[in-house]
Amino acid sequence: MDSHLAHPLYDSCARRLVAWWNVLLVFFLVLRLASAQPSLENGLLSSHSRDDLVEKLTELIHELITEFREGDELPGPPPPGAVRLASFNAALVGENPKGQEGSLFDMLVEGSEEISLAAETIQRVRPDILALKEFDYDPSGETLDLFKEKYLEVPQADDVEGISYTYSMQIVSNTGVLSRADLNNDGNISLPDDGYGFGFYPGQFAFAILSVFPFDEKAMRSWRLFKWKDMPGNRIRNTNPPDYYSPEAVAELRLSSKNHIDLPVAVTTDDDEYTFHMLVSHPTPPAFDQPFLYNVQRNADEIRLWIDYLDVNATYLVDDRGRRTKGLADLKANFAVFGDQNNDPNGGDGINEVIERLIEHPRIARFPTPASLGGLENNDTSRESIPPAFHTADFALRVDYVLPSKTFNVLKSEVIWPSTESRFNYLVNASDHRMVYADVRRKKK
Repeated sequence: MDSHLAHPLYDSCARRLVAWWNVLLVFFLVLRLASAQPSLENGLLSSHSRDDLVEKLTELIHELITEFREGDELPGPPPPGAVRLASFNAALVGENPKGQEGSLFDMLVEGSEEISLAAETIQRVRPDILALKEFDYDPSGETLDLFKEKYLEVPQADDVEGISYTYSMQIVSNTGVLSRADLNNDGNISLPDDGYGFGFYPGQFAFAILSVFPFDEKAMRSWRLFKWKDMPGNRIRNTNPPDYYSPEAVAELRLSSKNHIDLPVAVTTDDDEYTFHMLVSHPTPPAFDQPFLYNVQRNADEIRLWIDYLDVNATYLVDDRGRRTKGLADLKANFAVFGDQNNDPNGGDGINEVIERLIEHPRIARFPTPASLGGLENNDTSRESIPPAFHTADFALRVDYVLPSKTFNVLKSEVIWPSTESRFNYLVNASDHRMVYADVRRKKK
């Protein structure tokens, strides 16, 4: 998948170089004409016609520059029969839960530039199925409904249309749910550090699902309650020191810092119908844990859960309804792994080998690594080993993914990060992460 040869981004850069070359050629022609003396003897070029030509060439320069600036950094509609999948960490997080001042609900009522830009990004890309990360959990569903009605369904710019998602749900999360053990060994059991997932209140940093297709909520499987210790070969004792977690903490701690879900979606296109499995998670960042490295180890095992699930050898997995499974047993199943995995195969503080195993899993499609011109400009010298075009976040890492199954042809996949030359560059102010999308069409038998 991570082949850098013949990458679509190179084609885009080449088109831009050609555009600038054309601009320069026309510009020098304008200068030549503007400085030339009109010749009237043979009627070759009158002063009037010369001025007209200069004006037309100047207009051409403007058109070429406009084309260069806009490029093709925002995708048009997906091809016929294709479905657009996306993951977006929109950072829509409040300081307090709903019902208290500073909640996400209050933020949505009051409005902000960041919220509007997050909605505009969704409106411009128009994914059919979206995993929306860092959207606070509200069991009433009112917060997500408000975001849909006030922002997504209302155009956020003059040249964009609203978008309606008939099907949506908020996913319950371990974040901010207080455990019964002193996880950080400070002598107290309190939030945020002693929660099953980091958070100052239940459901902070959760995620939501938005879809134009119906999904089967009753058939959804989740592993929010699954204990870390119950994963064979787990890394819970790979901390520094190995006994960082007390026996009480080991017995208590859940694997998923937020949730892991398998949500079946009934996809219908002009020429196809099929069940599609959304495999969604948002592992803990492998950071903020020095020198103990407990987040590094947990991040790796959270990602490994999907590897085992796709290997169909996860006999240890018991979902939140008490059902045991080996994994996604139908080897012809259509799926995609969505999420801010907080791990980059080329750098960062995580265990890179684990995310690389997921990316290169035999059941995952092979396609060029999603890239962007904006990321190419974000060349953080502190992370020189990571190709900047593949970054999906301000902090110069590739951490956000949409990984479709090999049952699909991946027609296009990109990071939505407009360059500084683009008129859409302002969209980067929505979040510290960028949306990643993939246009897929199911392979015909």
